[in-house]
Amino acid sequence: MSFLDILHLALRNLRQAKLRAILTTMGVIVGVAVIVTMMSFGLGLQSNMLARFKALDLFNEIQVFGRGLSNLAGLDRGRQRDEGERGGRRRGDKTPTRILDDAGIKEIAGIKGVAYVEPSVNFGSYVRANGKLLTQTVGGANIPNASTRFQSFAAGKMISSPTAEEAVVSERFVRDFGYAKPADAVGQPLELLAPPSVAEVRDIMTTHLCNLHDFYGDLAGVRVARKHIGWYAKDRPGAAAFWATVVKLDTAAEQLALVRDYFDDLAQKSEQRISYAA
Repeated sequence: MSFLDILHLALRNLRQAKLRAILTTMGVIVGVAVIVTMMSFGLGLQSNMLARFKALDLFNEIQVFGRGLSNLAGLDRGRQRDEGERGGRRRGDKTPTRILDDAGIKEIAGIKGVAYVEPSVNFGSYVRANGKLLTQTVGGANIPNASTRFQSFAAGKMISSPTAEEAVVSERFVRDFGYAKPADAVGQPLELLAPPSVAEVRDIMTTHLCNLHDFYGDLAGVRVARKHIGWYAKDRPGAAAFWATVVKLDTAAEQLALVRDYFDDLAQKSEQRISYAA
């Protein structure tokens, strides 16, 4: 049987079973269309997710730590923990040996594939805005800045120049300070206040404890004052050992003496560190 005979036979069978031929053709078309649609949807979803992750700078940003003033003066409190307290490390196990000065930043910027280098400057501060005073984390940024986190704003715009007295705030800042919407915070005054020194905290605390002792009496006043002492000493060096002694005292005089000695020691060490740094 020749090829023409086979072709003629196939065409005759199709004419005799038109419905079956149409249904078979439609099934093939629908199946191929479904496969193409699912593949296109999966590839599009993958591309969209990768674009979103790249926009967040999660996988293309590296943080480099250098030997700075905090290492030299012993002020790196993030790596110091009280005995018995456990905490994860944010840095590597090796202590940095090189200072990240302008020359170091320039050298990093010259590495192949590096888009930009931005020094990371972050510190805690008391912030006053919209009639409220709260503690906030303040960070510095290069102006102009190539980071994607400064490319879109709910209201306002990026800091206009390196010398401008302006700031970029987060949506959480807007909520915490009582603004109805982000646009309400644009152009409003914002103050950065220095935290009280250890000596100032000591003076405020001793006055507070004396008032508690006078109001509640020696026995009840000592017990009520314990929780306030815990708040004042929270996250300070040696707080765990200090608290273990506080709970054993039952007289107002002993409690005041212990608090004064503890904060006097902290104030003295703080002054020594500042003098070393200077």
